[in-house]
Amino acid sequence: MEKPAIREAERVESFNARNAILAVVAAGHGSGVMEAARQFSAKRGSAVRMKLADSADTMAALGVSVKTEDGKEMVLIVAPDEVTADLLAELNRQCGLQTEARGVLFTMAIKSVSGLD
Repeated sequence: MEKPAIREAERVESFNARNAILAVVAAGHGSGVMEAARQFSAKRGSAVRMKLADSADTMAALGVSVKTEDGKEMVLIVAPDEVTADLLAELNRQCGLQTEARGVLFTMAIKSVSGLD
């Protein structure tokens, strides 16, 4: 059976009023980010192990001390607008800079999405 065609406008519309939350945490703490996000009905996230490029200069500019040999994990979560502020506050409480996870959190409004065919 053939899938019904979804117009591009409908596909983009379904992602309006959503935000991407990006958490960069110490290696081994990505699962803690997802545990906190599940409290706000986040079902999935994408986690990637990473190494920061020019981390010493970048983090110094942000006023944060980071050991460059430490591994990091980056977790991306998509959340509706109505829970983003509360979710971000909880992530900061559980995984922020003042915790063992040493997390830095970012949010970005999602304006459009492609490649969902």
